[in-house]
Amino acid sequence: MYYTQLKELVDAMIAPLPNYSTHASNLILGTIAQESCFGYFIKQCFNGGALGITQMERPTFTSICNHFWSNKPALMTEIQDRTGIDYFKFEYLEFNMALAISMTRLHYLRVKEPIPTTYIGYANYWKKYYNKYSGKGTPYEFIENYRKYILQ
Repeated sequence: MYYTQLKELVDAMIAPLPNYSTHASNLILGTIAQESCFGYFIKQCFNGGALGITQMERPTFTSICNHFWSNKPALMTEIQDRTGIDYFKFEYLEFNMALAISMTRLHYLRVKEPIPTTYIGYANYWKKYYNKYSGKGTPYEFIENYRKYILQ
C-alpha cells in the first residue's frame, strides 16, 4: 500500500479521537506493517480469524463493542459517521480500512501505559498490548516491518 495515502487515512481517522499524537499514528502504522504487511493481507492466513489491515481478532472487537461504548455514545456515533457504518459488525473489518484503524486506536486507548516515542518502544508496546505474549509475532519482526514499510 502507498505509505503517504495510508498515513493520511490513519491520521484522518484517529485525529478526532481522544489523545491524538504522532506517536499514536506511528504505532497504528507499525501495527498495520506488522499485522498485514502494510495492508497486503486483509484476512489472517492459515485459518486464522483476524480481519482487516490491523488483523484484529473477534474477541478484541467484541470487547471494545461491549465494554468501551457504554459511557461514550458520542464517540461511537463519530466513528459510525466517519466509517460509513450503521452498526458495528466484526466482518466489516475485512473491507473497511477506516473501521479497522478506528477500532485499533480504541483498543490502544484502553491501555493505561503511555505510548512510547520510538519505533523500538512501539514494537514492545504492540507485543504487550496488541499481539500479547501468546501471539506468534515478535518485537523483532515488528521492528523489521516498521523499517521496511515506514522508514523506507
